[in-house]
Parts: sequence; structure tokens; C-alpha cells
Amino acid sequence: MVYTKKEFETIRPLDELAELIRKERKEQKLTLKGLEELSGVSYSTLAKLESGDDGINLKTLKQVVKTLGLKLWIE
Repeated sequence: MVYTKKEFETIRPLDELAELIRKERKEQKLTLKGLEELSGVSYSTLAKLESGDDGINLKTLKQVVKTLGLKLWIE
């Protein structure tokens, strides 16, 4: 997808990713605590990730995505 400058300023891809992760976790009937246990990522980091915090590192994101059985492509 190509964004114009105006579109890029109004679109928050991290928010969309956070929503996708939260939705998938809930569909799998996992609590944040349950995902913490499965992924090895701390509860507080998972909460930050699901809130769209941009301070999450790529390694952590990859671990959560893998644990949920999702695939992540970055263009």
C-alpha cells in the first residue's frame, strides 16, 4: 500500500496492529496473563503492545505474533 503524506499522518499502523493482536488473543480465549505464559513476554509489555505503544522492539513483536500463530510482513 502506498500512502500520501496526508494519509500517512492520519493512519496509525501500530494501532491497527495492536487491534489485530488483541482481537486474535481474545479469539483464542487467552488472557494477557495466558499470553505472557505462552510467549515469555511480560504482561506489562503485552499491555503496551495492545495499546499501540511504539516503544515495543521488533523481537518482542515477532515473539507475540509467532505465539498467536500469525504472520507479519513489513513493507
